[in-house]
Amino acid sequence: MVSVKPITNALKGLYFDPNKWDFVKSLSMFAIGIYIVKTFKDVRLTSSLPQ
Repeated sequence: MVSVKPITNALKGLYFDPNKWDFVKSLSMFAIGIYIVKTFKDVRLTSSLPQ
């Protein structure tokens, strides 16, 4: 059985260290940006006006 204590300590270490937390935030924002771009890649941003 896997102990939860090392996992909890690792997550706390990421959260309470400002440099590591900034890296986690930047990486997650980058991943969200990639997801949004892939989701909206086929959306046409220019609308055709009726003539």
